[in-house]
Amino acid sequence: SKNKVFSHRPHDSVSIPGIICHINKCYCFAGSGLTLQIPQNLYQLTLRLQQMDQQTRQRIEQATKRNGGKQPSFIIYHPSLTYYAHRYGLRQLALEENGREPSARTIRNLIDEARAHGANIFFVQKEFSDRNALSVSQETGVRVVEINPLSYEWMKEMNRITNEICKP
Repeated sequence: SKNKVFSHRPHDSVSIPGIICHINKCYCFAGSGLTLQIPQNLYQLTLRLQQMDQQTRQRIEQATKRNGGKQPSFIIYHPSLTYYAHRYGLRQLALEENGREPSARTIRNLIDEARAHGANIFFVQKEFSDRNALSVSQETGVRVVEINPLSYEWMKEMNRITNEICKP
């Protein structure tokens, strides 16, 4: 069914093999020669993603222990890491409001929430304004780090994001 395509989460490493399997089925249906390569490559990719998932869980668990059992929190302008945060028990504090620039009240509430949850990093993406990130970082003392969750080197970028979140 067409809804199955949307049941997978593209920013969730554990869902990626399911997405690829679905693509492979589409190629099979279309009679493409690519269907022979996809299962071979999918197995290798799945192993790499499982390893990345396990390492991410371990690093976040260590960061949580260092934090006295408190889940790591981060601020982000656009909530593009929602599935990642959910999968690994992180608190994502998004500044953007329904695709719009945040109001002064929203910024104030985010600053209060960031302090309450011990956020120490603000992720910004090139596509979005970092003007508000600078004022929030000055107010809270968090580090501002540019990320690209749609990077061609996606696994490397997700590992870098995890490293930044887990920094003491």
